[in-house]
Amino acid sequence: MKSYIPYLVVLLLISVAAAALVSMEVTEIVEEPGVSLALPDTLGSWSGESLLFCQSDTCMYSFSAPQSKESPVCPRCGSEVRSSWSVAEVRLLPSDTVLLKKAYSNQRGQTLYASVVVSGRERVSIHRPQMCLAGQGYTITRQGTQVLDVPGREPLIITVLDLQPPLRHHALGQKRFFAYWFVGAERETASHWARTWYTALDRLLLNRAHRWSYISVMGNAQTDGPVLNDATSDFIALLCSTITHSDPGSDN
Repeated sequence: MKSYIPYLVVLLLISVAAAALVSMEVTEIVEEPGVSLALPDTLGSWSGESLLFCQSDTCMYSFSAPQSKESPVCPRCGSEVRSSWSVAEVRLLPSDTVLLKKAYSNQRGQTLYASVVVSGRERVSIHRPQMCLAGQGYTITRQGTQVLDVPGREPLIITVLDLQPPLRHHALGQKRFFAYWFVGAERETASHWARTWYTALDRLLLNRAHRWSYISVMGNAQTDGPVLNDATSDFIALLCSTITHSDPGSDN
C-alpha cells in the first residue's frame, strides 16, 4: 500500500487544483495595452516607412514604402501585399494580435527596423525572441543589457543581442544587433522570463490578464559588442518616450 501513497498524493493535488480552477471566476482581460497602437511617421531626425509583405507563398518579398505610396500589390509578382504581416505571421499568430513595423532612416544613411507586437486575448502572440531569431537562421554571438536615459521617466533597460546573419547573407560581411524589451500596463522588463512570471502572478493573485507589448529594434551593428552607438541609443529612447503611455518602472 505504501508504494501507492505518492501516486495518491499527486492525484489528490491534481484534483484540488482542477477544482480550484473550475471554481475561479473568469479571468479579467485588461484590454488597454501600455503602448500606442501606431508607430509615428517621424522620430526626431528619423523618417519612417511602412514595411509591406507579399502574401504569395512562392514570392514572400518584403519592401518598405511611404504610407502615401503603399502599393496594393507586390512589385515582383503582382500578388496581394499586407502591411506588417508576413505570410508566416498570418498563419501562426492569432488574428487579434497587433503588429506594427516600420523602417526608419536618417541623413547618415543608417536604417533601423522597429517592431511592436501587442498580444491578443490568447496571449500566445509573444514568444522568446531568441527562439524566433534562431528560427530565421540568425546565430546569437553575444547577449547583454544596456541602460538608456529617457527624459521624463526612469532609465530604460533593454536586452541587446549580437547576431550573425544567415548563411545567405554572410557575403555582406555585416553583423546585426537586435534590441528588445516588454511593456505591460503597469510593468516593464527586458526579460522574457520576468514577463512570464508577472503574467502568472497577475492571473493567480489578481485574476487578471494584461496585454503585453514586445518592442524591438534591429539594424546593422555599429560597435563591437552588445552596446549600441549613440544614434541608435537615442532612437530607442525616443521611440520609448513616444509610444509608451506611462512610466511603469523597470523590473529586470
